[in-house]
Amino acid sequence: MGPLLAACAVAPALAQEADVALGVSSALVSRGVLLGRSEPSLQASATYYAAGGVYAGLSTATLRFPGESPRTVQIAARVGLLRALGDDWQARVGLQHFGYPFDAAWSGFAYDELTVGMGWADQWVASVSVLRHADDYAAGSRYSTSWDAVGRLPLRPGVALAAGLGYHDLHRRWGYGYVYGHAGLGLRLGPASIDLAYTMTDATAKARFGTNAADRWTASVLWRY
Repeated sequence: MGPLLAACAVAPALAQEADVALGVSSALVSRGVLLGRSEPSLQASATYYAAGGVYAGLSTATLRFPGESPRTVQIAARVGLLRALGDDWQARVGLQHFGYPFDAAWSGFAYDELTVGMGWADQWVASVSVLRHADDYAAGSRYSTSWDAVGRLPLRPGVALAAGLGYHDLHRRWGYGYVYGHAGLGLRLGPASIDLAYTMTDATAKARFGTNAADRWTASVLWRY
């Protein structure tokens, strides 16, 4: 799931409802690292929330890998459970599978992700995720772990500052880990959302991933139905 659609799963209501979103992002970035080329990514997401807190959904994002002319699609299927802990606190356990079913050359980049998180109102979320990568690529392990914290500060109705900080622990796989983060501004206009963010990574990420980990501005537009 791309960054502009990640917000759709932050704090959904604990009631029976469906959430459908369509959007476009200037680039597809995951944990501070650019996926594919630095070009626009079309994205879509649909999630159903049952009254008991169980949810299931599917997300898609287009991208094009270096050296390839046609675009491919990243697909993420997810299921999970939401639990209210008082009026403002909410806990979440979710399982996602990220894959590239239309590009066999990139099937090794598929992975499963188990996430446990807790959020407060619609302003703060912290989570820890365990990832199992489809291919070890001669790495020491197929597993990695990430920690994330995301905050949102409303400035006025429909306008908010947003920031996040994360750490991807790849020591078991590759012998290193790296820090990433973002800061930006979000604007809500009815069903439409416009977000501008500056994404940053540390020196380790830049040394390992090159220009894909460069600090960059990203912009996204999202329509929710």
